[in-house]
Amino acid sequence: MKDMTMRKDILVGLIGFISVGLAATAQAQGPIPVPPSAAPPVAVAPAPEPAPVVVPVEASPPASPRRLHVGVAFLPMSLGQFSAVYGGMPITADAALALGFTGSVGYEVISGLSVGISPQMLYNVGTKDDPTGGGNAVDMSRELDVMARVAYAFPIVEGARIFAEVLPGYSLILPKNGDAAKGFVIAGGVGATIDMSDQIFVSLGAGYQAGFQSRKDSGGVTTDVRTRYVRIALGVGASF
Repeated sequence: MKDMTMRKDILVGLIGFISVGLAATAQAQGPIPVPPSAAPPVAVAPAPEPAPVVVPVEASPPASPRRLHVGVAFLPMSLGQFSAVYGGMPITADAALALGFTGSVGYEVISGLSVGISPQMLYNVGTKDDPTGGGNAVDMSRELDVMARVAYAFPIVEGARIFAEVLPGYSLILPKNGDAAKGFVIAGGVGATIDMSDQIFVSLGAGYQAGFQSRKDSGGVTTDVRTRYVRIALGVGASF
């Protein structure tokens, strides 16, 4: 009986000793770490798309102005007067309708102002009727005028301009028979041009022309043979 009690005490002691040892070991090791829970995923904003590269487009240079102008025109010359010496007497009479043509070449030296040449040929130059009153047929002449042209054009709307012109020059009146009369001639007028395209234009002008021609006959006598006309010009041209 005594042995049984002793064994029981030893067993209780061993159990207590093991319990104390386990507790001490647990305290030495510290608390058992708990694995952290997985962190929630962090949303990453997408990288912004690069801005498109804008390549500057060079503006095309403005077209250079067209300074060279070339044209032709029809010239009905009306309401004129023709002066000459008939039978030793100077007579001025109404001129017949003279029809002619002119060409022109001009260069715009500054904006609006152009200079050039404008030769012209007129046909049917003479009086309407026999100035002597005899009822004879009138011999018609031709007139060749070699003229310079100075003009100034002013734009009024896009593609339309008005102009004023002065045309001084040298003139020859060429009869069917006899010597030519020659001398100074001058014309002036106003008009308008309208562009039909970026290069082609049409023109309409009106003015007055006066000639100061004279002729020296075989006897050495100088006589005046002069023309005066209201000048109309219907033309077309091109700019370069």
